[in-house]
Amino acid sequence: MVGNGVSWVNRLGARLQSLLDQHLIVILLALGFGAYCMPSGPALDFVLDSKPNLPWVFVLAMLSIGSVLPADEVRRTISSWRGVVFGTLAQYTIMPLLAFSLAWFIPMSEDLRLGLIICGCVPGAMASNVVTLMARGNVSYSVGVTTCSTFLSPVVVPIMFFLFLGASAQTNLVGTGVKLLWQVVLPVMIGFGLARLSRTYAEFMAGWGPVLANLAVLWIVTFVVAENRMYLIDAPPQLFLALLLLNLLGYVGGYWAARGVGMDSFTTRALSLEVGMQNAGLGTVLAMQIFPGRPEICIPTALYTFGCVLTGTALAWFWSQSDIRWKKEMLAET
Repeated sequence: MVGNGVSWVNRLGARLQSLLDQHLIVILLALGFGAYCMPSGPALDFVLDSKPNLPWVFVLAMLSIGSVLPADEVRRTISSWRGVVFGTLAQYTIMPLLAFSLAWFIPMSEDLRLGLIICGCVPGAMASNVVTLMARGNVSYSVGVTTCSTFLSPVVVPIMFFLFLGASAQTNLVGTGVKLLWQVVLPVMIGFGLARLSRTYAEFMAGWGPVLANLAVLWIVTFVVAENRMYLIDAPPQLFLALLLLNLLGYVGGYWAARGVGMDSFTTRALSLEVGMQNAGLGTVLAMQIFPGRPEICIPTALYTFGCVLTGTALAWFWSQSDIRWKKEMLAET
């Protein structure tokens, strides 16, 4: 009975995840628009009152992601560590440099500039693994780079904040590293360990882990839009331009970094998406913790969450359609 119950629950989770995968952009836009237009009342208060729990919501997302990491993917990542390290270095050099350059050259307020730089300094987004699958790219490599950049984040991200945010952030390197350790790395490790120790837990999280991770990020975005909607009204056009350039140039930088070292086309797609898609949900949580009382800093991270999913999905669709056209042409020639 227990096994049947778990399988039924897993099927429900799989259906929900399929729905999220197919309509993530629409759901993101609907939640963002709903939070933006939500009238004052119990519903809005419920969203805003969740602020103290947002770090725990993010912990749940990372625990869920760790729980569904396949052991063979982890072993494959370790065996091909040179390529993964290269991808992680590309992630942590291309995006921070792009973000800092755009923040320097495109005029905007100090808080928006800080938010833009935070977008470039955080590790790669977990959504990049799903988008890489859609793009028919090397999913194993994508998972490896995401995992590596995430595990290194307690050391690398505070250093990036110090280098690129400087005195404006008043960054406590140790404190930021500790936050990343317990909010990102430890939950991933605990989730991965629990899935190895308990078959029931592993089976349950196989169906519900991706759902919980996506719902957590969606909730964080909903909160940020609800809390900052008065600032979103006044968001300058140059902020949207800067975020779009950061995202698109990140794809280009990842693509040419991969081509420059001779990676195959499938791995090139993976690294391109990995570099351009940033974990802006983590950036939002860190911005609220490091800069309390300055909600405008969260606006770029919230907008980037929308943007990178939208453009990443569009790029994945283009690549997948290119493969389909190529196969049709090959069949026609034979």
